This record gives sequence, structure tokens and C-alpha cells, in this order.
Amino acid sequence: MLQSLFLAALGLGLAHAPLHPAGADLYLELGSPKDAFAARERAPFNKLIADEEMKKLYGLLESLGMPVQAMGEAALPAALFGETSPFRALQHASFSATGVDQLGSASDVHLGLEGVLDFADPANATAALAALDGWKALEANTNAELAKECAFGEHTCALRWYRAAPGSLVSLASALWFAQDGARLYMGSSENPPLRVSARVAGKEPGLPEETQLFAGTEAMSPSSGLPLYRLWSDVDVQGLLSRPEFTSYGPGAKMVLPMLFPFVGAKGVWRVEMRGERFVTEAVYRRLPEFESKALGNGLVDPSAARFVPKEAVGAWVTNIDGPALEGEIRALVGAAKELPPLIDGLGTHAAFYLLPVNSIQALVPRAFLAVELKDKQKFEAALSAWAAKLAQVAPQAKVVDKPYRKLACVSISVGKEGEEQAAPSASPLGGLTPDMSLSPTIVVFDDRVLFGIKKTYAQAETRRIADGKSVELHEIANAETFPKEVFEASVMDWGGLFGKLLDIAKSLAPMAAGMMGENAPKIDANALPGSATLARYLKPSTSWSKRLADGRIYTRAESSFGPETPLELALFASAAGPLMKARAAQPQAPITAPAPEPASDDVAIATQAALLLAKTGIAVYKIDNAKLPATLETLLTPTDRYPDGYLAPQKSVPKDGWGHALVFKPDADGKRFLLYSLGPDGKDAGGAGDDVKAP
Repeated sequence: MLQSLFLAALGLGLAHAPLHPAGADLYLELGSPKDAFAARERAPFNKLIADEEMKKLYGLLESLGMPVQAMGEAALPAALFGETSPFRALQHASFSATGVDQLGSASDVHLGLEGVLDFADPANATAALAALDGWKALEANTNAELAKECAFGEHTCALRWYRAAPGSLVSLASALWFAQDGARLYMGSSENPPLRVSARVAGKEPGLPEETQLFAGTEAMSPSSGLPLYRLWSDVDVQGLLSRPEFTSYGPGAKMVLPMLFPFVGAKGVWRVEMRGERFVTEAVYRRLPEFESKALGNGLVDPSAARFVPKEAVGAWVTNIDGPALEGEIRALVGAAKELPPLIDGLGTHAAFYLLPVNSIQALVPRAFLAVELKDKQKFEAALSAWAAKLAQVAPQAKVVDKPYRKLACVSISVGKEGEEQAAPSASPLGGLTPDMSLSPTIVVFDDRVLFGIKKTYAQAETRRIADGKSVELHEIANAETFPKEVFEASVMDWGGLFGKLLDIAKSLAPMAAGMMGENAPKIDANALPGSATLARYLKPSTSWSKRLADGRIYTRAESSFGPETPLELALFASAAGPLMKARAAQPQAPITAPAPEPASDDVAIATQAALLLAKTGIAVYKIDNAKLPATLETLLTPTDRYPDGYLAPQKSVPKDGWGHALVFKPDADGKRFLLYSLGPDGKDAGGAGDDVKAP
């Protein structure tokens, strides 16, 4: 009785679970929808979206042909989510899904969806149905063979049928139906027809257990406080989905990745999310299904000393305990060629740290990610690494294995793509060096106390220099003994604003330049008014997470973040709405963009000159962001740094020249804030940027 009163006080009803099918794979119960709507505006992510600087960005994107506001309205229509939405009168709601385990095993398999929504009064329930009619994700289904009504308890209710609009998120269901019974709405997909729901309402068909039994395990969580958002019960193994060719090609790797993206996949247990102040707190108690449980990670407690591998400037960090032989076994199962290779784990310890450094260049969108593993026996590991590299070169010559010391440290790299090859001639594209390099070159470097694994050779070399030179020796916050309990087997910190903030600053500085390339139709851009890293930092605080094992073997996980459960859903809805709108916009006739007439005599020379000026101007902008000053000369941009090991003009290794082969002219002002950058033009004479000289765009 006391537990029932406690759940009622949280806004969590006690009658919905038995209305959902006993074979459900997922059951979601919203805690207090009415209060959640009211609190939505104070969620950090939504405050970021509403920031004045972000609104300036939306205006710029609109002028460049990206209808952001229309996308937002299509994804989250005001009729459903606005201040006057009838869904703000929603008092209790629950949803379930069946068939998740078989989803994808055949083309005709769809999700069985079901929902029960209780409103404050019948008028709001009626208004909610009317609002659904205007949602572009749903289309009215006029199939004459569909049932027109169904009895729910003592009442016979009219049925309204819909089908999913092409490309929408609800397309996983073949068809959807709704029925209003006073202040309550029943809904489901054709896989869960109205008659089945009617039978459960009448108690003639089994449903899920009562919430007190279904959510057993919440007693291991902290006392509830703040605003309850939802509770989730899961028993999902998605074996059908993993049997699809696109997943089987990844082998066991898919089973490792899916639980990282969706924690409730491959697990049986309960999750609870609450909003406490401006932070979202998620707690979970669950058992990982055997086929989704890694034997290599988290088999022992985290040793605080593992955090010594993580530099202070890292924006993401994850520390755990590893089982070397088990890890190598899982990697060998994941990578087919690895089965022919000799062991590589000899000499490794059990402490490991994975970390991310900020994205700091438009040219380097591949994450600067590293794994550092404790080293117990350097000599033994170096011998194993050398034998491993030699065999890999033999069985996979296309891998271009290089076993060559770097900074007198054992180093093995594998070139995949263009990295490590001779750089091609500079592109004549106006984007020049702005084109991202997405190639990979996995690299292993051996230190005295750790082995460093990097996904790009240039990244690994820069990180090696930092470690070898003793730079940035301050420890990351994850090393703080008070950050996590002592009994955890894994712990992580992630600063999403810090990860992308530098990139946003660079894009902000280049926005006027990009607009200048568009000619007379270019929008006017005030770069200072656009959002940057400081904007992200105002709203998005670092996320933390940790896990420990309970006495009965279940896992308890706690996470705290500025992101709530609404964020990925809103982004997914936005993405699903973007495609059709952009396609429709592309089909409309567009006014031609008039580019500025080229100053030089021929188009080829003009393109080469503009490309050289843009590459140099980009390098200057990035250098200024990185060093808070202008370079002394253009040659300064060739100097390698920890952040830019190939200089600021990569992939070029020299200062570009104009289309006539003349050196560019760079004149920084004495105040160090402004500069002139131009080509001497066809006559090769310096006119101070006037005459036939060609200024940077």
C-alpha cells in the first residue's frame, strides 16, 4: 500500500502495465508529462536552441537555402509541442513495443506498438486526436477493410487509422490506430490490433505484471527526487536485427557497439530518468544478456592510477579494467585477418584509459581518439609487436605496415587510405585545404609505462611528442578520487561542448570568407554574433557515468548530463523532417548565384589564384585562433605544432603561389588584428592590393 501511494505521488500510474502485451520487449512509462512539458524550456539543450546567437545562425542557414525553421516545425509541430498543445494536459502515458527481437530478420517484420494516454479531461483527448491529423509523420489510412470501431470495457469507441509518411520515424510500424474512450486514448499498430487490446482491458488476455513487480530493482537506486521523466523496462536481445547482412558483415563487433549506443539493448532490467535542477540523472539496474556481455572489459575494479594516462585537455575519458587475452580474442573474432596474426597482448597490464581530444581543425574531422593500456613488460610487448607487424605485412600487404621507431620509441603504423602516401597536388577547388582528411592510419606507440593506440598516425605522433616532452602533465578531472565511488568497474566523463567548440570557433571565423565566395547574392554575416565555443559552454556541462556490480551480479549504472531523453528524439525527428524538405526545396527553381568576375585573364589562372588565397587565409584564421595573434609571415604557417603536426597549410608543405607563379603578399597591421593578403596579379607588380592585384576573398 505504501509503495502504491509513493508511486502515485511521483505521477506514475499503477494500472497501465497490465494493458500492454505480456510478450512486450520494451515498456516505457512517462512519469509526469504535464510537468515535463512545463520544465522542457529550462532543459539546457532547449535553452541552447533558444539562445539569441543560435537564432542568428538559423537566419544565416535560412539565407543559404537550409529551411531550419520549417524543419523544426515539421519535426516538432506547435500543435503537438507548442504552448497551447493539448498534450500539455497529458497526466499519464505508457508505451510498449513487441517484435523488437525479430525486427529486421525479414522484410515483412514490423514493430508491434501500443500506448495508453490519460488526459485531464475528454476535451483535451479529442483535441490531441485532432492535432495528430496535422502531423506530417502520419497520413490518414482510408482502407475500407479496416475496422471502424471496437469495444474497450463498457464503451464502444470509433477507430481512426493512419499510416506512416515515407521516411518518418514511425515507419517501423505498418499502420497505426487510435481510439478515444473519454479522457483516455488507446493506440497501437496493426501488429497489436484493437481487439487484442480490448481483450486485455476486459482481463481476458494476459498483460505485463503490475509496476511493483515489473520494476523490481529500483530499490537499488538512490531515493527519487526532482522531476520524474520516465521509467523503462527492457528485455531486448535484437537477434533478428543482428542477423541482417549489414550487421553480420561486422561480426561480433555489432554486439559490442549496439549496447554502447542503446544501453537497454541486450539487457534485461529497469531504467529511471529524472530532472534534478538543470541536470538529467539516469539510473539503471540490469543484467546484460550473455551474448552481449564482454568478457574483456570491466572484470575488475577501476584502479585510480589508470587515470594518469588521460591529459587534462581531454574532452572525453573512460577508464576501466581489461582482460588482455579475452580482449584479443574478441578483436580476433571482429577482424578476420587478425586470426592469422601472432598474439599481441604479451606484457600488457589490466588498467586502460580511452580518451578524446577536442576537434580543432576542419581538415581533421576524424576524432582524435586514443587508448592507453598499462604496460608491465616492455621488452616482451615490443617483441610481440614486432612479430605481429611482420606477419600482418605478410598476410595483408595492402595494409602498408610501417615498423619504424618514432622519437626512439617502438612504433607501428598501418596506412589505410591516402595517409602515409605521397600527397596529391593541391586541389584547384576554391575550398583548397578545407577538404577534410577522413583517412585512417592505426598506430601503436610503446612507452615505458603504457602502450598508446591511435587511429591516425599524425595524431599518434603529436600525442607521442606531448607525452615524451612532458607537456600537459596535469591530470584530468577523472583522476579526482571524489568523482566516482571506489567500487566501480568503469567510469567516464564527456564534454560535448568542449569536443566541438574549437571547430565551431573556426567555422565562425571562416563564415565571412565563405560568404564572400558566393558573390553579390551572399548574405551579410556578422561573425561576432554567431555561436561559438563559449555559447556551448554556457549550457552544456560535462556528462559523467559510472557502473558497479551489485551483490546479486546485476549492474547498477548512474549517469548525469545536460542532455535529457528528449534530445536524441528531437534530433532524430529533425533529421527525419530535413530530408523531404530539402528535396522539395531542391526541386524548386532557384535564382542563380552571381559570382564575382575573375580579375585574372583566364579561368584556370583565376581558380588557382583564388584557391591559393583561400588556403592562405584559412591558415591565417586558424593560426590566430590557436595562438591569439597573427603569424609574422606566411612561412610561419608551415611550423608544426602539437595541435597541427603538419602546420596550418596542410596538406601543402609550402606556401601556395598564385596562378602566375608569384608569391602571395601578406601584410599584418601593427595592431596585430588586421591584415592584407593579395596576389600581385598578371603584371607581377605590387600595387598594394589595388590595380590588377587580386585580394583574398
